[in-house]
Amino acid sequence: MKNTKAKFFTDICVKNKLFCGATYETLCDFIAVLSIGFLVTCLAYVTSIWDATVMQISLSCFGSLGAPVLGLFTLAIFTPWCNSKVRKL
Repeated sequence: MKNTKAKFFTDICVKNKLFCGATYETLCDFIAVLSIGFLVTCLAYVTSIWDATVMQISLSCFGSLGAPVLGLFTLAIFTPWCNSKVRKL
């Protein structure tokens, strides 16, 4: 939890210049720990309901989210003229 919280704080708060002091850092850490803990608890609950392993659930999530990313990646490879100018049309 500590490493995940530190990564969250570095990526979200520091890079977006949301750091305003020690009080804000403590609040951001608290929110990060609560949200990550909630997500892990929900994953454990869903695993117990579905009678599936964590690996099966993670592969299902990756499959549903990875396909659109793969589609955009192949679109960019085979149609290099699709750029911001074309997108504005």
